[in-house]
Amino acid sequence: MHALHYTDEQLKRIAATGATASVSPVDEMSLGLGYPTTGSLRAAGIPTGLSADTVVCSPGDMFSQMRTAHLLERGRPGGAGLGFTTRDALRMATIEGAQVVGLGDVVGSLRPGKQADLQLLRTDTLGMAAAHDPIGAIVLNADTGCVDTVMVAGRVLKRGGQMLHQDLASVLAALAETAGAVVAV
Repeated sequence: MHALHYTDEQLKRIAATGATASVSPVDEMSLGLGYPTTGSLRAAGIPTGLSADTVVCSPGDMFSQMRTAHLLERGRPGGAGLGFTTRDALRMATIEGAQVVGLGDVVGSLRPGKQADLQLLRTDTLGMAAAHDPIGAIVLNADTGCVDTVMVAGRVLKRGGQMLHQDLASVLAALAETAGAVVAV
């Protein structure tokens, strides 16, 4: 986590151990921890996932993390990150992220024998409707409002943009209560 200040040689040694890494691009930038090392980690052969370290200083959704990782890597001086693609960002949010947390055999891709985790995104929004590249549209244009349906382990948890098995009012009330208790401390 936050593998920010390693040299290329150190990253090669880390890769040789079979280690993985997690990058929190929004948190790392907003907290002033350092510029995310997304491209360096991947160039060293270290499987790298995306994460949100804390939702206090950044959004916790993967759309924001993918977009930020992509834009920061592509914006490196001298074009150093131009080889980083939207496909790379999506892989970090899915299959590589699953590998990083030791769940690559269970989730992260749709394959026989894996858990049926799936998100269906709406494509009839202004940001998504004109997309010629679906992966680019997901990474660069999608947000949580595009999520129509969510399945986890084959169970539908969200359909038509609505949570199915949660009393949202109760969840929001519990969150407000917790936030109030934290602020009071």
